[in-house]
Amino acid sequence: MARYTYQDGTIELVVRLLNGDNDLVDPDVLPNTSGPSGPISGITVDIYPPGYDPRNSTVTIADATMVGQIPTREETGIYTFSMEADPDTEYGTWYDHWHWTVDGIAQDYVFEFIIIERTNLESYTATNNHIIRIVLDSSIQATDGEYLSSGYIAHFSYIMSPMYASLRHLELEAGAFLTNVPDDTLASELLYASKDADLLTFITAHDNYSYFEYVRRRYVVCRALFKLLGNLYAQYMKRKRLGDLDVTYGDGLPQKLNQVANCMNEMELVLNAGGNISPHTSLRPETTIPGSLVPDRPVFGRGWQVNSEMPIGNVKKYPSSSHTKTRKTYGRNVKDRKNWTNTR
Repeated sequence: MARYTYQDGTIELVVRLLNGDNDLVDPDVLPNTSGPSGPISGITVDIYPPGYDPRNSTVTIADATMVGQIPTREETGIYTFSMEADPDTEYGTWYDHWHWTVDGIAQDYVFEFIIIERTNLESYTATNNHIIRIVLDSSIQATDGEYLSSGYIAHFSYIMSPMYASLRHLELEAGAFLTNVPDDTLASELLYASKDADLLTFITAHDNYSYFEYVRRRYVVCRALFKLLGNLYAQYMKRKRLGDLDVTYGDGLPQKLNQVANCMNEMELVLNAGGNISPHTSLRPETTIPGSLVPDRPVFGRGWQVNSEMPIGNVKKYPSSSHTKTRKTYGRNVKDRKNWTNTR
């Protein structure tokens, strides 16, 4: 395994312990020392930065960046230690100083490994919905001295969420209309349509969650396809006229656009209701009023209430002998109308 890595990388240091017969052997177990999974074998490693070669008598253990690290035993006589380099780790030649004991005899050996500088490097952790773009210039030189023959550009999408429909759903719905459209473009449209679906779901309690999932998936597919076909309209719609000859390409696109637009509008209302209705219907009423033939139906509208101390609606008391005021009434017939009457 190569003994070099870049800044912000990880290097795995591997050593093999051999006896005089070139057989792999394990070191002695340190006396009175044990770890979580049993005794610790008598082998450790110290890591020194560039410029501090432990083989130099002027270098001490205080110069090491890691001291007494316990490696991992892979199998008999083979041990590994992984070191992670930060983006600002010093680049250059590093030293790994191994110590072990075999048959009671302490031994040690110093190896070297290289951390290579990265230019304009920033530590980055990919998260959902990110698009990673890789650009390599042709002037990049490999460790063996060779250059890239030409520049290299690539990109890929990280996990996209939410995604309420798959690329296959979209491709099956679109047919030949989405030929040669990159998968990343299709996935991005599905992502944006899925986010729209979340915003348009006004009711979150579902009578039938399976049906709600179907409605949401249909809306997302139609919404994404409508936008994609709208962007591709100029590519498909072409017309050529030569004299009396008129040739039009893409006649089926307007019809397909109308189809997915109707699907999107139809599913949107069902999506608003959380899948609790079917297309072209409304929500079931939560409050009902008894009909006129129900025996205990309450009286609605204007009415009269006698001697009510707490009137509820439009009420009016009957006149009584205790009233001293007169009540003004008007008749509909002008000839028979009495403009004033006494209080009854």
